This record gives sequence, structure tokens and C-alpha cells, in this order.
Amino acid sequence: MNEAWRAFATRHGGNASNCSEGVDYLAVCKQADRKRFPEAIQVADSLRQVLTGALDYFELEYSCPTPELDLQFVMRAQCLTIDGRRCAFVLHEDVTQARLAERLVRDSELRYRQLFAAAPDAVFVLGAREDEFGRILDANEVAVRQHGYSRDELLGMHIGDLDVPEDADRVRERIEQLFRDGHVGFEVMHRRRDGSEFPVEVTARVAELSGRPVILSFNRDISERRRAEAELRDQAVRLDLAARSSEVGFWDWDMATDRVFFSPEWKAQLGYEAHEIGDDFAEWQTRCHADDVGPALAAVQAHLRGETPYVHNEFRMRHRGGDYRWIYSRGRVVLDAAGRPARLVGCHVDITERKRSEQERAALAGRIERVQRLEAIGTLAGGIAHDFNNILTVIAGNVDLALQAGGDATLLAGALGEVRKAADRAKALVRQILAFSRNDPPERRQVAVAEVLAEVARLLRSTVPQSLSIDIEVDDDVPDVLADVDQLQQVLLNLGTNAWHAIGDRPGRISLRARAMAVERGGGFGGELQTGAHALLEVADDGCGMDGATIGRIFEPFFTTKIGAGTGLGLSVVHGIVTSHGGAIEVQSEPGRGATFRVLLPATEAVPVPAPVAEPPPGEAGERILLIDDEPALLRVMKRGLERLGMQVASFEAPADALVALGADPHGFDVVVTDYDMPGLQGLEVASRVRDLRADLPVVLCSGFVKSEVLAAAAAAGVRVLNKPFVAKELARVVRELLSAH
Repeated sequence: MNEAWRAFATRHGGNASNCSEGVDYLAVCKQADRKRFPEAIQVADSLRQVLTGALDYFELEYSCPTPELDLQFVMRAQCLTIDGRRCAFVLHEDVTQARLAERLVRDSELRYRQLFAAAPDAVFVLGAREDEFGRILDANEVAVRQHGYSRDELLGMHIGDLDVPEDADRVRERIEQLFRDGHVGFEVMHRRRDGSEFPVEVTARVAELSGRPVILSFNRDISERRRAEAELRDQAVRLDLAARSSEVGFWDWDMATDRVFFSPEWKAQLGYEAHEIGDDFAEWQTRCHADDVGPALAAVQAHLRGETPYVHNEFRMRHRGGDYRWIYSRGRVVLDAAGRPARLVGCHVDITERKRSEQERAALAGRIERVQRLEAIGTLAGGIAHDFNNILTVIAGNVDLALQAGGDATLLAGALGEVRKAADRAKALVRQILAFSRNDPPERRQVAVAEVLAEVARLLRSTVPQSLSIDIEVDDDVPDVLADVDQLQQVLLNLGTNAWHAIGDRPGRISLRARAMAVERGGGFGGELQTGAHALLEVADDGCGMDGATIGRIFEPFFTTKIGAGTGLGLSVVHGIVTSHGGAIEVQSEPGRGATFRVLLPATEAVPVPAPVAEPPPGEAGERILLIDDEPALLRVMKRGLERLGMQVASFEAPADALVALGADPHGFDVVVTDYDMPGLQGLEVASRVRDLRADLPVVLCSGFVKSEVLAAAAAAGVRVLNKPFVAKELARVVRELLSAH
């Protein structure tokens, strides 16, 4: 018994007496703990057979459990004869580590097999030794399905057999790289059994399997990925082509860094090549028109605060050539993981041509409206001439009576009163003509519908034949509207004239009606109307009427039912005026049963009418007036009228003479009153010369027709404007207002 045996026996439950020479080992085995050493009986029986000659050799592997580990041993017994005595040579070998290693190998191979079978990609085990370099030693089921070969067909093939010819020549090069770097990855085209090809992404590494060096090759079919990549490339190309063909520029603003991606189309809109504009927010800001930067950024901030679903605005940007281009921009915020604004992405579209077209359309619409006004004046020319002839007849007749009155004060006062009324009628008629013919911007104010209808009815009665009767009906509760009086009259006169044409030469009736109407949401009246109180104006006739096809087109520009006459602009202009006032228009008609046009306009709250200003009493200060007008009769009547009101008047027909008089005594006058349209010098030029001579001297500019631009220039120069015709009392009131303000 050697020392290793003694140490082994002692370590595993033996004692000194059991581990000494002369001890009956078979007895020790019989006395062993059967729970810990169940093999002890077998050991004793086997040793007895060796000693008796029944066996020459036996071997037994058994475990020896310990608190830390189950130890594994192999016991070998060999029959020997020593000095004529039969003996047994017993050897105990600790094989615990060897068995553990074997178990790990088994477990590793089991896991490998499980992974090998369950891998989603094709897996090949390739030979790594020189004699089997690249030979397929094993392949999983995915590899079999992927390539169309059976497993038996794949085994024994070379991996290069699966490559397309142009890739097969590189197999050895890649394997050498694998052994040099320990791993390798690449893409290659594989060929199926049927000859079809597909792309594969290969990842390979060197491994050891059952003590044998091998190459594990993982092959992923990337056909879908290639298709997706190709589709993305196609989409990118299509998007690029769409952007180029539509001339839409894209931008992507990183708000944390102020870095901005500007697409080539974005830069091209401003006349630059892609490399000539940097990726910085300042590139936009410095090129945007100074008046537009603030509103554009305000729209961005509103969107970032969540007030708008997207940001959109229009602004001007400076082109490389120096001019400004109109840009429409639209974008949307992109939030980060924490929900904070991170980026703003969007597009730019050059809308310069659209803006120019809009301006041209607006100018055309203005010209059309002016043409329509002139057409209306032409239509009313007969009636206007009739009215003027009546007015002149009244004036001439009453002047003749006044001249014949002698000492009859009652007759004289009555005649002159009629002259004054006729003059007021002529003044109103001229104002009506000027309002229709001039191109001033609409001036909307509170308008009483009844007054407008009455004026339109009067104008129509003086225009249409006597065979036509005109009725007017206005309900007491009709609300006022916010409108331009001239445009509203133009609408009603146009509709009334169309009614006359629809009736023709036969006797007929035109009805003008006005009533209140409440509009509810979705009320069904043509147009987008606000809810609430409205005024409904109707122009009806008993003429020829219209069919449905005609009704569907009557508001189209240039459409007309007047064969050989008319421009077809009237009703389109009417429609434009009504909709610009927030209203709507519709027509109800049938062939042979006349037509009714209905105009609906939103009501406006009544504004208290200010009390009339009391007429100022005749002055006692003897205001000094410098009066200039190239019409001698007007100069005489104004001079006499102002002097009767206590004023001192120096009158001049020539502006140059008046300026000489003012230059000789600049402080000899309190107010200068000048006509606008005179030979030599215009009224504003006179006002300018007056200010050169005396800066604080008030100036009144008088004219029978003053354009809007002249009114603006007069206001800018601090010049008061008084429209003709007027009487001395009106002029005196204006003079005293100016002097009291000074």
C-alpha cells in the first residue's frame, strides 16, 4: 500500500488502522457505508474472484460523493503471482476531471446541435484542415431549404460550388483572411440547385468541434433586404425627380444646433448652386425680407406651442440676382423622446408667378368692374339726361319767375327755393355718376337698406320704358348693413337692368323688396355665411325666365344670354361684390315664369347718428380770405356770399397773381381757398407755394372731382378738401373750423 492510497483512504472516510498493512481489505469493504459506497460489495466479490483464480482482471468505475463534488474513480485489479503466492495488484485512479471534461464536451456539442438546428440562417460547417479546406462537413435544415439540395448532396460539396462563377474564385482568399483575422464578413451571390441566384451575407469564424478545427459559416439570405434597399433607392430617385420637376425645396432644421439641411432645389430657387449655401439657419434669415422675418418666426413659435397643426406662411426671399421671390413654406415639428421640439422639417415653393398672376387677376377684376360701372352709366345715360333736363328746366323756369317777381317777395322766395332744391338734386346726381365711374377703393359704412332701394328705384324709373312698373317694398325691421354704397347700388342697378332686358318691350313689373332674415348654421342659402341677422334684398321680374342649365352658368365671367349684346361681366361682378361683403346671392327662375335674384348681406349693429352741427353765426372778426378760382361767375358768387357773412375777400382768377399778392403781405390773410384744376398751377402746387411764403397759413382745396391719390396727397400736406358744389355758408363753416383749430 503506497502513500497515495493511504491519503486517498483517509480523505474519503478511512482511518489509520484501516489504512495499514496486515488489515483484511475484504472485511473493510464489507463494513463500508452502503449509502456512500454502494459498490463496496461488488469490489469485495470481484477481488475474491481474482484471488481465487476465478478472474484474472476486472475494472470498475464508481463515484465517491463528497460535500463539494461527486468524485469519479476507476478501480483496476490484476492477478499476480509473487513468490508462489497468488496476489491481486489493485490500482485506484481519480478520473473526476477527465469525466467533467467529457461531460462539458458532450454538453457543448448538444448545445451546438440545438443552435445549429434552430438557427434562422443557413449554417455550414466547413473543413479547416488542408486536406478538406472549404469542404462542407455539415449543414442545417435552413441551408438545405435555401439552396434546394438535400443534406446528403450538400455533404461533400465544396462551399465554392454554391457561389456564382465570378465569386467562386475568391473562396480560398476569404478563408485565408479568416485564418489570419479569426473572422470574416462579406456579401456574395449563391446559386440554387435550379440555377437561380440570390444574395447572401456571410459571417464566418474558426471554431473547434470534437477536437477538430472547423469553419462555422452563417449565411443570411438578404434578397428581401436587397429588394427593400432597391425600393428605397427607387423611392429616393422618384422623390428627387418629383422635387426637381415640381421645383419644391426641402429643409430640415435642427433647432438645438441651428444647423439646417437645404436641398439643392431649395438653393436653386434662390439662384445658387448646392455648394454655395451653407447648412446654417442664418442662411435663411439673412435672405428673408426684413419685414417678413418677424411674422415667419412668430408662425413657427405658434406651431411649437401647439397652437397650429403645422407651420405655414408666405414671405419674400432675396434671389442671387438681387430681386425678391415670394416663397410659400410649410413644415411640421419633430419631437424627441422626451416630447420636446427637436427638429422642424418642411418645404419651400416659389410662388412668385402665382403672386404675379393674382395681382394681374386683381387688376383684371378691377378693370372688369370699371367696365361694368361704365356699362351701368351707359345704360342709365338716357335716364340721367332726362333727370338733368328736368332739373335744368326747373332751374331755368324758376330763375325766370324770380326775374319777373319785382317786389313780390313771396314769389321770389318760392322761385329761389325751387332753384336751390333743383341744384341739390343735380349735386346728388353728379355724385352718383362720379361714384360709378371712379376707381376709388370701396368705403364701407353703415348703410340703411331702405334708402339704397329708394335711390335705385328712382334711377330705374328714369331709365326703363313707361310700360314697366317698379314696385318697392321694405319691411320696418330690415337691419342696416356694412357696405360700400356705390357698390351696393351697382349690384341692384345691374339686377334691375337685367330684369328690364328679361321683360323686353312688353308691359311688365320689376319688384324691389327688402326684409330681415336670420341665418342659422348650415342654413342652405348659397355661399358660406356667418350665422345671425341678415338683410335679404330681392329683385324680381315677370320676364322670360331661365332654365336650369342657364342658372348654373349665369355667374360665370363672360357668360351672357344677350345674343349680340353685353359682355357677360355684369353678374360675375355682382357675385364678386356680394361675396366680398360676406354675403351670398342666388336665383330662382323657370322658363316663362320670370326670375327672382336674392342677395343676403350680414347685418351690422346700428350706430347712433350724431346730431347735426348747428350753423355758425355770421362772424364779426372779419376773417381775411384769399380766394382763387378760374371760373369768374363762381368767384363772384362766393365773394359776395362770404362778404355777406362778415368776411373780407380778395379774389383772383390767376393763381400767379394771388401768390404775388400773398408774397407782398404774407400775414395779410387768414385762409387761402383755391380751386384744384386751374390753368398754369394745380391746387396742390398753389398750396405748396403758399407754405413756402408762410408755413402756418391754412389752405382749403376745392374741386368738383378729386381722385383718391389727390385726397391722400392733400391729407399728407395738411390741406383741407371741400367738394363742389357748395354754398358760401358751407365754405364759411370750413374756414372757421380751420381758424378755431389754429
